[in-house]
Amino acid sequence: MYEHATEFLQINGALAGPIPIQSALRQGCPFSMALYALCVHPLLHTLKGRLTGINIGKRGQRISVLAYADDITVFLTNRENIEKVNQAIRTHKRATGAQLNPNKSRALAVGGGVGRRDHASGN
Repeated sequence: MYEHATEFLQINGALAGPIPIQSALRQGCPFSMALYALCVHPLLHTLKGRLTGINIGKRGQRISVLAYADDITVFLTNRENIEKVNQAIRTHKRATGAQLNPNKSRALAVGGGVGRRDHASGN
């Protein structure tokens, strides 16, 4: 579908190109969400398997990670979980090239197992 696809860039009002597209998807491509879901699924599976999580509801269902589109919420319940998340992110980055945006990322400790200093400083 993308064979021989090209793009043009507008620089200071003038068009530069054509530039061949060798990777990635065009903006607004309907495949982008499906490909993202396939790419992020291994990270979510790894986090779910490694983290303690929290119990929710009367049946005590264990939840360690929630995801919606490109927003991921991870529940950290002890200090060891911090390093487990960091390791999973590093491994995912090496495997896929995907990067976490630290300017859009926050950590929130749940329960008493993670001290304020631990999640605030990134340790």
